[in-house]
Amino acid sequence: MRLEQGNKAPNFELTDITGIQVNLDEYKGQKILVSFQRFAGCPFCNLRLHQMITRFPQWQEDLAVLVIFDSTLENLQQHANEHKPPLPVLADEKNTAYQDYGVEYSWLGVLKGSICRFPTMIKALAKGYVPKSMSGKKDT
Repeated sequence: MRLEQGNKAPNFELTDITGIQVNLDEYKGQKILVSFQRFAGCPFCNLRLHQMITRFPQWQEDLAVLVIFDSTLENLQQHANEHKPPLPVLADEKNTAYQDYGVEYSWLGVLKGSICRFPTMIKALAKGYVPKSMSGKKDT
């Protein structure tokens, strides 16, 4: 199921990198940005997380930001702790939030993104976001 404008966001309860359970219902009444990322070692995703952390001070008064990775908690901690994120970074080990929100998977999309966004890949690799280990679906 894909969400449409006006649909109620499905609730989820996931663990963040500090081990705290985060429930979407806790943010009821707030504006929320939920960002779904690939696996924790994805260079694009780590660059995106870095960019979101950089912009977070501008957003935090008006917007709650939750970042979800398709990875085990252990693998996510290995990659995301180095960012020292001031926002919840969540592990969706069983892929439940991805399914509930209709996040699509496509190897063609991964290939297209890698080719069309090659300069971004170089930027991510230059920042040190090299996929050291892969856990989770790679084709999100």
